[in-house]
Amino acid sequence: MALTDSDYATMSSISSAIGTLLTAVGLGYAALQIRWSKQASREAETLQAFRDYLDRCVQYPELSSWDMFRKHASEGVTGRVYDAHTFNSERYLWFVSILITTCDEILVNLSDAKAWQHTLETQLTYHRELLVETPELNGDSYHEATQKLIEKIVSRSSAENI
Repeated sequence: MALTDSDYATMSSISSAIGTLLTAVGLGYAALQIRWSKQASREAETLQAFRDYLDRCVQYPELSSWDMFRKHASEGVTGRVYDAHTFNSERYLWFVSILITTCDEILVNLSDAKAWQHTLETQLTYHRELLVETPELNGDSYHEATQKLIEKIVSRSSAENI
């Protein structure tokens, strides 16, 4: 039995449809690959930001916690650190801002951000007194999850600290 022109037209239409479907699947897969690659890149950059913060803690231990700042770097600071405008008070404020920004990046960019909750709370708790006296540090530029985390730390009594 020989194929007719109609049979060839049908097979051509089917082939065309299959080709179109395979192209769409390929484009969809490529889009997913790009999305996964961007997410992996964001996660790697976020983890590097946290490592950089930890390196700063080792490099500048006098800024690594409220207690260390008060003991080793608070000369000339009377009243709120935010209002002191000394060399070390500015360093400490920027140091804590870097920590908050790193926490923000982790909470926004990591797919397993909940697993980091305890670590972030611990790091922020080291600076609780500054966060309490300086509500300006918990600004609207941070994501809601970061703001809530800081509010949680600030609302704790000193006895509840980790």
